[in-house]
Amino acid sequence: MSMFTAIYASRGLFAIAAGLKWIKETSWCLQQGRLNRINVEFISKAKFTAVFSAIIIVAGLALTVNRQSEMLAIDLSGGTSAIFQLNESMEAQEVETAIESKIDSVEGLPEAVQYTVTSVDLTDGRSAWRVNTDIVDQSKLQLLLANAFPGKLPVQSISVTKVAGAAEAPEDDASSAVERVMPQFVAYQEEAPEDAATEEKPEVVSEEESENPAEPAPANEGPAAPGEEATVPVPPLPMPEPSPEIPLEEPVEGTSEDIVELQSVTLQVEQKIDGEDSELSASVLEGMIDAAQTETGLEIGKVEGNSADQQVTIYGLDDSQVDILIAELIKTDGSPHFEETQKFGATIAGDMTKLGTYAIVFSFIGIITYIWLRFQHVSFGIAAVVALVHDVLVTLAAIAISKYLAGFLMIEDFKISLPVIAAFLTIIGYSLNDTIVVFDRVREVRGKNREITADMLNRSVNSTLSRTLLTSLTTLFVVATLYFIGGSGIHSFAFALVIGVVVGTYSSIFVASPTLLLLNKKK
Repeated sequence: MSMFTAIYASRGLFAIAAGLKWIKETSWCLQQGRLNRINVEFISKAKFTAVFSAIIIVAGLALTVNRQSEMLAIDLSGGTSAIFQLNESMEAQEVETAIESKIDSVEGLPEAVQYTVTSVDLTDGRSAWRVNTDIVDQSKLQLLLANAFPGKLPVQSISVTKVAGAAEAPEDDASSAVERVMPQFVAYQEEAPEDAATEEKPEVVSEEESENPAEPAPANEGPAAPGEEATVPVPPLPMPEPSPEIPLEEPVEGTSEDIVELQSVTLQVEQKIDGEDSELSASVLEGMIDAAQTETGLEIGKVEGNSADQQVTIYGLDDSQVDILIAELIKTDGSPHFEETQKFGATIAGDMTKLGTYAIVFSFIGIITYIWLRFQHVSFGIAAVVALVHDVLVTLAAIAISKYLAGFLMIEDFKISLPVIAAFLTIIGYSLNDTIVVFDRVREVRGKNREITADMLNRSVNSTLSRTLLTSLTTLFVVATLYFIGGSGIHSFAFALVIGVVVGTYSSIFVASPTLLLLNKKK
């Protein structure tokens, strides 16, 4: 969009102004200024500027190492956050002042608590405040906010009652396995054991034999031998064929000990905020149980919330454990109500830091590749990235030094946060734009000459100096306005941009061009 406005919109506005004779040939905007007629030997000052930059970068890195994790903001170091409403309207500065004044009222908090206050909009259109702090314990943050805003936070009342002592087990629980296993288990018990040969088998008579009973077989004629008993031969009985209509079930592996039914209980949860009923969603109900489980150390099998009935079903607890859980839930009865409290640990913060670092590194790789292809030589890409690394390191040094300059020109003890990382990426893009303008002029001045000389670089920098300074001063005016009147939410972001715009202009002249000359001399 910026390219569109620069090419078409600006040209159209100038054409309209010229047609209305607002702009004449003698107008100052069409005349070449003094900057276009100067001829400064910038490259000859490269050694002095290199020493100057090295001192700032080394000092900044030393302070960064000395401060270590102290330089990291909450979103990169971990902490807790809370979203709350106030019964009366307050400005952000008033909220910060109220919190700051009550830090000493909570035991166990450090003297200096890092926190940020921002305004947020809830899903139902209401406005609220979000506080992010480096306080680890959520209960201490809630106590701090309760002390900071006495009588201004909404009060909640919670009642929890048992609705039923048992409920149907969920499909995924072990109790559902009982219903699937039991028919197979019974079928297995009904099968005849293999060693039942000694048992008496029932006589089975077919329909033909029942209609025509067979005559008894004649006895053996003659007397039995001494010591022997007379026997009567019995014809073999036909074995019954298994009915195909009733297939036998395969036996199930395992024992009855594997089949465990989970005890369940349903709780009715009612919440009122300042005397008005508040509907709890299923996720909120389940979150309340999870929080109570964490505090009590109970092991719950499964939790199912029902927002329609304001009920939650819990599996895997006996009666005494349910009573402990209920006692934990009603602890918040009569306490201030918070829309949300959240704890984010060092693991999540570490992932954010890693992703931010990856973003900067991959942007450098992409820049080298693009400029290499654009200018047909890798030295242009390396020189540009050296200038960008210089810009980021000098801005990092400014953030590290800000602790010792706090109070001067609205400087605070700035931290490295996600907005600051976004500012680093913005600085990279801005500084690269200036550098490419200079390098493009170097290519025009060089022509078909393979060598790059100091004179070529001086001519290129001088010819683009007017454009560079005008662009930088315009951008600096905007970011300086953000810094001084933009508010605390973007204060660190604007500070990084102010430093980055100034340093980016400096590096395009005194870092990128001398580095390009140095790389081509070594070739």
